[in-house]
Amino acid sequence: MNGKNLFEGLSFIDERYIDEAENSELPGTAVSPWIRVAAMAACLCVVMLSLWCLRPFLPVSPDPPVETTLPIMPEGFQTVIVSVEEMTDTGFTGTVAEQMFPELFEIGRELNVVITEETVYEPADYTGCRVMVEFIQYDSDTAVIVADFIQVVPQSEHTD
Repeated sequence: MNGKNLFEGLSFIDERYIDEAENSELPGTAVSPWIRVAAMAACLCVVMLSLWCLRPFLPVSPDPPVETTLPIMPEGFQTVIVSVEEMTDTGFTGTVAEQMFPELFEIGRELNVVITEETVYEPADYTGCRVMVEFIQYDSDTAVIVADFIQVVPQSEHTD
């Protein structure tokens, strides 16, 4: 069948069918709002799943630089700077070199510092060093403090 035969065949269609086709409307193809919401949710899930699967391949930003300043002390800790004179089996003995807050000791007072398993410090021989000692427990009768944190501090330029 060629175009001529097709054109001849269409000429035999009743006029009534042609008028009816021109004036009729297509059946409604309205999409339910729930279908649209479900389609958007499915697209969002596909995007999130793709990002999660690609996570190992994405570049990682470097860690922020480590601060070298003295740490901020939580409330409840007392701090003192001690000049270490002698290391012992349980810690060290020394004298108060500087006051921190709150002022509990006189400068020059002898203290015994106990280092426990929970104490945060770098194991070393502190003899002759100045160390910052954070503590919670203090026995004024025996001048013993139980250290929670120990850090070596540099010698100050001037002495009072």
